[in-house]
Amino acid sequence: MAKDTQNVEASWEVLKFLTGYEAQKHNYQEYTYTPTLVDADFVSDQDKYMKTAAEIASVTNSTLMDEANPFFGSEIAPAVNGFISQAHNGGDAPDIQSYLDDLQDRAEKWSANQ
Repeated sequence: MAKDTQNVEASWEVLKFLTGYEAQKHNYQEYTYTPTLVDADFVSDQDKYMKTAAEIASVTNSTLMDEANPFFGSEIAPAVNGFISQAHNGGDAPDIQSYLDDLQDRAEKWSANQ
């Protein structure tokens, strides 16, 4: 919502709509976005990915999962981007398996400190 909105009540109505049932149903059906609703009855029973996402969400702490997520601000995301850039540009990319092992270790250490 804008800091100096001209109509606070209308702004809240827009925000409620954008995060509400109908918008989440539309975004799931059209773009396969993961819903944030506890009871997202519109998710297909055949959708094993959303089922897994819901199982994970049920046992994790509530954290934003977008660019505001602290993981994206960690040193891990730039490390992955650097590796991809090196590989794409024909640079001397490290051995993939040792790189992934090291990255996994770094990610686990980062996660343990959150």
